[in-house]
Amino acid sequence: MNKKKLLLVAFAVMMVLSVGTAALLAYYGQITTTVNVEQAIVLSGDGDETIEGVVACSTVTRNHVATNGSTAEIPIGISTIVLGPSGSEATTVHKGTLELTKKDVDFDVTPWTVIGNPITVEYVMIGEFDAVVTSGARTGYELIYYKDLGDMIPGEAIKLVDVAGDLPTSGDKNLDEIDYCAGGDRGETYKTCHGAKIWYVPTNAISGTALDWSMADEFYFEKEELVQNSAVGNFVMYPGEVLDFSTETTFHCESMAGTYDIETTVDLVE
Repeated sequence: MNKKKLLLVAFAVMMVLSVGTAALLAYYGQITTTVNVEQAIVLSGDGDETIEGVVACSTVTRNHVATNGSTAEIPIGISTIVLGPSGSEATTVHKGTLELTKKDVDFDVTPWTVIGNPITVEYVMIGEFDAVVTSGARTGYELIYYKDLGDMIPGEAIKLVDVAGDLPTSGDKNLDEIDYCAGGDRGETYKTCHGAKIWYVPTNAISGTALDWSMADEFYFEKEELVQNSAVGNFVMYPGEVLDFSTETTFHCESMAGTYDIETTVDLVE
């Protein structure tokens, strides 16, 4: 009986070893990589604080930065809601900034070299488009939206009062055809791949929707950014783009006393 028990035990051990060997031969190696994924769009700037002493009929400005840390184009939505006492009203305007500069205009050279000091423009991002020069304004100049027709065809100079709808508008080659992340149409490489061109030009250089290109050395062109304007707050953030924007919340004169929360959200647009 002892011999039989020993033989049975030995047989059982051999079976276990056989099964273990078969399991090991299922693959020859395994490598595991642990990845901690961070969200692609990060919102930072003013927030998470209480501001005291704000009275009705005044405006509170908050500055924010949305950063696309990925290598993908990401559609986003920007919105702000104000939560306060029932029946009270407040309105928010979202604004962005850009720099315009003169360039060494030479149609035989690409890209044109940036020269001189830039001017700063503040523009409305959501809702009816408007823009104003906040630094470096010049007498006899005005801002225009330059609608690019491509193929080196002179584009259209559209005065801001005549701008209607989202920017860039339909028919603008900068909407989705000319890629400024890949060198544009004249070798320009910008931070934004697509968008609208806002220029600052002498008023006497505008005739209808045509520009007097003999005065081009007096124009202020986009420096390295194109703009987007959306009625509903939808935008595209390009790889590595850093979007600086502000929210200007105005509390109406009839606003009731109390606590108001200004909530600005950047989310993914499906």
